[in-house]
Amino acid sequence: MDFRPVAFAEDTSPLGRVIILCQTVRNNLFHGGKSGPDGWEGPERTKMLLSIVLVILGELAAT
Repeated sequence: MDFRPVAFAEDTSPLGRVIILCQTVRNNLFHGGKSGPDGWEGPERTKMLLSIVLVILGELAAT
């Protein structure tokens, strides 16, 4: 598994970038690891990523 930078269009706003990154985390968590348990990262990493995205989404919803 390789980490790759997320590409943004030049005219993507900062909010648009945040939303794209949240979608990327969601997609990786829910659609990644199709190869079985060996393809998943550790559960602690998954919890950390989910908690970060939930805080961001909560802040967006509050504004």
